[in-house]
Amino acid sequence: EAANWRERAEIYAAELARLRTQHSWQAFEDCLESRQTFLDSAVQANAAGGEQLWLRAEQMRGYLMLAHTKMKYNIHDEAALPIRKASRIAADIEQYTNGNDTLLMILAEAQASAGLFFAGAFTYGKFEARTQPDSARAYLQKAAATAAKMKDKQQAAYLDLQTFLQYAWSHFYITQSDYASAIPHGNKALALMELQDGYQRESRVQALNFYKIDIYLHATFALYFGKRPVEEFSVPLHIGLFQLSFSDSTTRAEHIRRVRTGEINVHNFELPFDSIFNKVAADELVAARMHGTYDWLQSQDEATKTEYYPKALEAAKLRTRILEYSNQQMHRAYDKKAVFQRFFRCYETAIALCQELYQRTGDKAHLEQGVQWMENVRSMFLLSNLHESNRQSFAGIPDALVQKYDSLQLQIVVAEQLHTARRSTATLENMRQSRAQLDTLMSVFKRDYPKYYELQNQPKLPNIEQIRAQLGDSTTLLQFYEGHRHVFVFSLHRDTMSLRTFLRADYSKLLSSLIEQCARADFQDSTQAILRRYATESHQFYRDYIAPSVPAATRRLLVIADGNLHYLPIEALCTEAVSEDAESFAQLPYLVHKYSISHQYAVSLWYNQRLKAPNKESHEMLVMAADYQFNTTAQISTDSAKSQIFRSYRPDDVRRLRPLLRPLQGTKVELEALKERFAGKFLVSEAANERQFKQEAQKYGILHLAMHSIVNEENPSRANLAFTETLDTLEDNFLMAYEIKQMQLNAQLVVLSACETGYGKYEHGEGILSIGSSFLYAGVPSLITTLWQLNDQAAPPIVLNFYAQLQNGVDKDRALQLAKIEFLKSNRSIAAHPAFWACFVQAGDYSPLKIAKKCDVSSSSALFYWLAGGLLLLLGGFVWWRTRK
Repeated sequence: EAANWRERAEIYAAELARLRTQHSWQAFEDCLESRQTFLDSAVQANAAGGEQLWLRAEQMRGYLMLAHTKMKYNIHDEAALPIRKASRIAADIEQYTNGNDTLLMILAEAQASAGLFFAGAFTYGKFEARTQPDSARAYLQKAAATAAKMKDKQQAAYLDLQTFLQYAWSHFYITQSDYASAIPHGNKALALMELQDGYQRESRVQALNFYKIDIYLHATFALYFGKRPVEEFSVPLHIGLFQLSFSDSTTRAEHIRRVRTGEINVHNFELPFDSIFNKVAADELVAARMHGTYDWLQSQDEATKTEYYPKALEAAKLRTRILEYSNQQMHRAYDKKAVFQRFFRCYETAIALCQELYQRTGDKAHLEQGVQWMENVRSMFLLSNLHESNRQSFAGIPDALVQKYDSLQLQIVVAEQLHTARRSTATLENMRQSRAQLDTLMSVFKRDYPKYYELQNQPKLPNIEQIRAQLGDSTTLLQFYEGHRHVFVFSLHRDTMSLRTFLRADYSKLLSSLIEQCARADFQDSTQAILRRYATESHQFYRDYIAPSVPAATRRLLVIADGNLHYLPIEALCTEAVSEDAESFAQLPYLVHKYSISHQYAVSLWYNQRLKAPNKESHEMLVMAADYQFNTTAQISTDSAKSQIFRSYRPDDVRRLRPLLRPLQGTKVELEALKERFAGKFLVSEAANERQFKQEAQKYGILHLAMHSIVNEENPSRANLAFTETLDTLEDNFLMAYEIKQMQLNAQLVVLSACETGYGKYEHGEGILSIGSSFLYAGVPSLITTLWQLNDQAAPPIVLNFYAQLQNGVDKDRALQLAKIEFLKSNRSIAAHPAFWACFVQAGDYSPLKIAKKCDVSSSSALFYWLAGGLLLLLGGFVWWRTRK
């Protein structure tokens, strides 16, 4: 039986090693728990047997492994029980350890692990005490005394143990904010780690394998708080990240060697990850540590803050640079998003440090750095995706390479899904080969199409003075950044600049209430009560979060929203307090009366648009008004042929949606009114179908789509515009967001007179994933979208007045402003509530746009026929003259 126990223990050990190599951490933890159950049973069965000591030692080691696994993921509550069990076993077998190096090492490991636990190990990013200092110190001292009893102090296991002990002492002193004591222990741990690199084997001290990375990261912060230069503490930080970067130990060792020799440093940092999972883990460590540093500083005295804030900012610059660089190494949009979602909080910390230092010193360089980070976090993902969707338009990349790139992207996604499901050597190799092919193609882009590669990986962002030069005297830029704890508002005018910080909790509560009142207005209460609540809260939001950032000379606001602010049109806020006797919503001092509002996706996109020459062409429009008469299941089922087409050629979600769509009377009113005044193509009912749109859309400078739109927050790529059902077997007459992104449109303006076309799921770094934003990727510079469901009676007057103002040469944002003001003048009742008029927003390019008039085309046609007739008369006269002659 003893042989059987050892054999089974070895099988478990082999399985654990395999799972560790594959980074299958959940399965690894399950296997650990299964192994522990087996060992507990074996100890009980062999209560008085000769293998009892060996089994107890393995049982203790198993509890240590479980505890370290929990501590690694900061689950200290679950780590407490196995640590206590390991400590009790250590006390039981301590009398048998004398002269037995193996048992001494396990005992010392148990004592050091208990010390590490009580010191609050791996409370990621938290420097405040989660500690029991006396217990931690006592256990660490015991561990040191036990280790000293080992006879063979040259063996590799002893070096492992000493490294772990030095790390534990370093961490203990860091949790006590005693950095002077932490630094020597951290340096000793690093020196011992240098010796460990020569051993190509698994460490015999299980904890060391888990904590190898964090030995470097703790040393990083010890050096940081020891007032060392950024170049010095960047070395252990980079090495810690490289420990996570590679599954291949040979490649990892080579890159670490390059860091130590200075070939890779803070100025030329490289981090080519071989696994997206390693990449995410590394970014999370950097982000958490950076956030924790800021937390620690908040609780210090004024002298410490003054001393450490500048150093914290330098560290923030290093870490954000690492994160930005590592994000650039992800060539696939899915990977970029997965990585980005995990470290955007780093930018909140970095911006907060800039704001703090700007307030302390008045140095505008700190303010400009904060603004740059606000733009980075917004545009990093958005710009690369825009460049991705417009490769050929600015880089001239051949069709064959574009198709190969798209094919590889899909191939990698499929390979990863297969590997996730099967976890076999074959699927792993297939995934690696696909990624390698993509990397090879990217090297071709880098070599042959440098402009594409540069814009894809390092978007050029304008500086403050360049932005100022394009603003003009009456325009103010308002940029919002919604972090985990704070909301930042940056304001830039020709003469002023500011960055303000607010607590997110208060901001979000008020904002959510206003969105609810506008988008989902409930008119069950009395008009007076509804008016008073809205007037009070909207003025409070304007007074607290908008007004302080807007200079008196402002006439136009460029708003770059973030988070939930995307769902609120700020032109509906009240700029003044409203008296108790106000009776009508038309009396409210809406911001729309004071400023024109243009919503922008990012500063860099707005800036690049302003550099382009103004478009002076006269544009014809494509107007499509969908019809929903042929919608219900009953109508379809009356004709078996139609029913068969509908069932066979429509996805499940489309079949469910079609019967729910109801006719929109206002859309035909819009189409007929536009048809009377402007030149273009006007399609209604069955002619307003998806196939027709795809055939015609590229020909027109203005696209006006009056129809239902469907939001899909769970899967934003399947948000859609609902065209008329024609039972086409190739198109399902639901134009999906992902289809729009793939189109190459020439339109200068898209007006989406449909419900919720500007509404969708919010993603950090990309904004709102909506039908409207999909047209941005298709190359459209300016949009009119809606934030909630349209009122079928209110929409046509606003839309038609907007076009009338455009025809007069007014800027797009100003045209929409005047259209809304005119609507308010004409509606003195409840219709002046923002729910009826404020949902339309203008986004992107706001410069004037010339619309081709119907009479222009008629005049041109008449001139053509007159000239043609004249030529025929001349020709006839010439023939008559020749004949007469």
